[in-house]
Amino acid sequence: MLKYLIPIFLFACNVCLANMASPIQRISYPMSVVSSKDLDILNENIHIRIDKYFLQAFYKVEYTIQSDREGFRIPLLFHARDCLKNFKVWLDGKEVELKEISFDDQETSNKFNAFSNTFKENYGEHRKAILIKDNPHGGRLLPISDFHYFEVDLSKGIHKIYVEYIGKSWVDNSDWVREYSFRYFLAPAKEWKSFHELNLSIDASEFDQPIHSNFGPPDSGSLKGTAHWKFSKIPSDYIQITFSPKATGFAKFLIDLGPLVIAIIFILLILIIHVSLIWFTRKKERDLSARWIVIAGSIIFPFFILYSFGFASDFIDYFIGFHASGYHGYEFLAVLLYIFLMPLYWLGMYHLSKEHRKYFASKKSNR
Repeated sequence: MLKYLIPIFLFACNVCLANMASPIQRISYPMSVVSSKDLDILNENIHIRIDKYFLQAFYKVEYTIQSDREGFRIPLLFHARDCLKNFKVWLDGKEVELKEISFDDQETSNKFNAFSNTFKENYGEHRKAILIKDNPHGGRLLPISDFHYFEVDLSKGIHKIYVEYIGKSWVDNSDWVREYSFRYFLAPAKEWKSFHELNLSIDASEFDQPIHSNFGPPDSGSLKGTAHWKFSKIPSDYIQITFSPKATGFAKFLIDLGPLVIAIIFILLILIIHVSLIWFTRKKERDLSARWIVIAGSIIFPFFILYSFGFASDFIDYFIGFHASGYHGYEFLAVLLYIFLMPLYWLGMYHLSKEHRKYFASKKSNR
């Protein structure tokens, strides 16, 4: 009977895993200033300091820009909605006020009609959006209404824009152990009139675990302390700093074993317990007790059998500890199969109990 039951609820468990939410928690989208093609970037200096828990990073970004036009009033965009805190901007040493974008105001709307060719039209009620590539295989559209902007009269010549804020790390829960990362998007800088130099420094001196970046070894320094890079062009669409904890010891053994094998072990233990109880009571010729063990066990044990699949994942997570992703789909929905499994389970145990009774009756008669 067991060989027919296991494939049924295993298949149903897999069906229940459909339509899961994204395992990647995109906490923040810090990025270069989005501008039109009227300004030159002479250099962009990015300093990222990571906290001791790899949960937040403090960003300091300085742009040296050149305007060839006198008194040209131009908007500059920043993604500063919901995901960042302590966001401040200075122009030539003076703090500037950030404004929210509202397309209810026609004048405001017109300012962004030809603002950047990164904009995508027909984005529902948001009207415009910016495409941000956040991985090698694609990206996502951020509605322009999620941005802030400021605009000033820039005199002809060189100016400095200074931005600072705190951003939170991304969390990738797609594997057993979480992967954490900070990302800073450089792609918007490609839309400026020109780009001459990028200086990047990453300070991870407060964090005592090994980290990695998508730019390889630094030009100077170390990712165990402060690392420095210098580029004459945009090296990638984004900067990515990654921390990948590793499972060790018993946790690694359980991951290699897999939740299916662990669940089957639990199920076998449950069946051994129930069958042993029936065998013992039949051997002692306690027919009434045997019947109640069959009935009670057939009510209780199918639930634990189905719950074993979710429990197996939780069991692995427990030994992984703090960095366990906990992202295993909707395995708990397997318990919905209880109403189908329970009658079949009872039928199997009922026939097994009858066979035990016949066996001990025949042994008794042969004495």
